[in-house]
Amino acid sequence: ALLPQASSLIGVAGWLLGVDQPRHFLVQTLDRGEMRATGGFTGQYGVLTLDDGKMAPFSLQDVNCLDYLTGCLSNGWIFGRRPPAPYNSWWPFGNWGLRDSNLSADFPTDARLVTSVYQHESGQQVDGLIDVSPIAIEDVLRVTGPIQIPLYGETITADNLEAKLHYYQQDPA
Repeated sequence: ALLPQASSLIGVAGWLLGVDQPRHFLVQTLDRGEMRATGGFTGQYGVLTLDDGKMAPFSLQDVNCLDYLTGCLSNGWIFGRRPPAPYNSWWPFGNWGLRDSNLSADFPTDARLVTSVYQHESGQQVDGLIDVSPIAIEDVLRVTGPIQIPLYGETITADNLEAKLHYYQQDPA
């Protein structure tokens, strides 16, 4: 009974893995210290590229680089921007960009909005969106166990992950 289902997923898996052409996915890390509809504030972003099943080198960037002209890709698109309706009537800040764009609790709607904002800000089109929450990473750590980070002299566990993320995000040193 599973064979027909599996064969129908082969095409989808091939598309996701970039078998016919490279696929580019916007990846956002979400911080629930500042809640948004999809799970939290977008602190970092990166583009994950899969080409013929191989992952290209991947890194995350501070969203401020993109949104606020702090030396990265920004074209200044955020300045004076307001969110689209229906969010505009209640959005409290004067500038609106990628960091604030995950406003819909409906993930397909949110993904269209976020990837559109990313395209306007970066000039790059992506094929999809992947949001990563510390909660998901905590769940993985509960299965795999702690991770040693020798460079920082830290052991990261499911119980201290979020506190360590905030410590290193907010400590300029």
